[in-house]
Amino acid sequence: MASSCSDCRAVFPLARTGRGPVKRRAAERPSRSQGILLSSDVIPAQHFPALHTLRGEVFRSRVDWYQSIDALRQFRASAMVPSHGVPVVGAAAVDEVMRNYRDAIQYVHDQTIRGINKGLTPDELAHAVKLPPHLAGYKPWMQEFFGSVRQAVRGIYQGYLGWFEGDPVALAPVPRAEGTRREVRHIVARDTLRNSAGADMTITARQGGTP
Repeated sequence: MASSCSDCRAVFPLARTGRGPVKRRAAERPSRSQGILLSSDVIPAQHFPALHTLRGEVFRSRVDWYQSIDALRQFRASAMVPSHGVPVVGAAAVDEVMRNYRDAIQYVHDQTIRGINKGLTPDELAHAVKLPPHLAGYKPWMQEFFGSVRQAVRGIYQGYLGWFEGDPVALAPVPRAEGTRREVRHIVARDTLRNSAGADMTITARQGGTP
């Protein structure tokens, strides 16, 4: 299962008794909706999933992640126990949590790809892509804490296109300290020019002219 790691293992235990599995006729077997799903890290701990980690890691496939959730939904579990966070009890509640998570992941992924195709930069995408109200308001499960939409958008961009944003200046940028010195020099020059222009306008006004 893909999630915050590429090889998570989700478990859906079968009922057992004694030394072996319960042997029942087909008509007597419990439905799959009676089981408990151990969902590993596929479902995070009551926050928007960390689709991109700030500590640095290999690219996490968002498509594999939401497709993994789709696979877990097929179990129709009556309860779910994530590796972190609180258990979810009730088949309807379990499906709701998993459905909203997979929808949020796919939505952020697809909207980011659409923005990339329109030529938006990571900074522009980070401000443009937002969860729709019904997902953004799904608290506490979608609160942006350990993971956030902005982090996810930047990670998706870099995962598909790398670090280059299309601005040729970024190919050979000046060091930050040098860039700061240049900015300060321009600010001082601007203030000097403004003060000089102000003085000229004052002289002109005193002479009865039009500034």
